[in-house]
Amino acid sequence: MCDGGGSNSNIGTIFTFYFTDSEDADYKFFFGVDFGRGSALFVNRNFVTARQEDLWWDGNWLSEDMIELDVHVEAGVDNII
Repeated sequence: MCDGGGSNSNIGTIFTFYFTDSEDADYKFFFGVDFGRGSALFVNRNFVTARQEDLWWDGNWLSEDMIELDVHVEAGVDNII
């Protein structure tokens, strides 16, 4: 429960991760999440994928609700949203 009478459901959250690489590279990311209404991933502001179901990884790295991202990025500053 959120204190102060705030909402405790239907809350949207945006996480942005920035990283810098000196050359083009392939990366694999894993996200363990608890997103009741699904998720969307963007790399360098380009849509990559979305899921529209209740996602709860429950601390299990083998969970079907883990979000896995394989991405190729060019050298420079990149971001995942």
